[in-house]
Order: sequence, then structure tokens, then C-alpha cells
Amino acid sequence: MRIIGRLADFLTGSLFDKQIALSEAIPCRSGRQTEDVPVYLPGNRRIERLPRSVTLEAAGIAYKSVWRWEDHIASVRREFSVAFDTALCGPDVRMAMAPTLEAIRIDLGRQVALADE
Repeated sequence: MRIIGRLADFLTGSLFDKQIALSEAIPCRSGRQTEDVPVYLPGNRRIERLPRSVTLEAAGIAYKSVWRWEDHIASVRREFSVAFDTALCGPDVRMAMAPTLEAIRIDLGRQVALADE
């Protein structure tokens, strides 16, 4: 089961739009976004495996995801913050951000493994 939010899209452009070349400038917005996503599972289901929690910091970006399982509730809290000194991110800034944003995109795609009790 995949739990995906829209975290990061507003501040740095879409993480999933591969049609925007790194050579193109995009709007850059400084700010902070958080999301808490709980998933309530029925009593006959349990979590077999949660994704590992992740902390990333690089190129003015900070990202953290924390997964929990308690009382048949799987939850993830994600925090994303960026600090830019410009309103437009050109190729140099985008290239510096690219590895961190790719790691965030991968983390957003992680799945929870479910099992029957």
C-alpha cells in the first residue's frame, strides 16, 4: 500500500513531472510544509513492514519522514522546508537540488507491506 501526499510540489515544482528539464528555470518558494497521514486498518490486518524513516538535508532543503504503527493505525509524518534567496531557481540551483529532490520522490513512493492476522 502506498501513502502519497502532495508534499513539496508547491515550493519546488512537481517532484513527479519529468518533462521539466533541469536547464529550465522554475519558481522557488521558501517555506515549510508538513503532512500527517494516518491509515486506519481493520482488526484482521496488520503491518508486516513499514518504510524506514528518512532525514535529508542539502542545498537549502530539509526533509524528514517518520513512520509509526500503533493500535491498528499506520501513520507517516512528513516535513519539508526550503530556504531560497531568489524567487526563480535556474539551472545551477536546480542541479544542486536534484539529488535531494530525487531522494524525496523515492521516499514518497515507499510502500507499507500489509498482512492478515
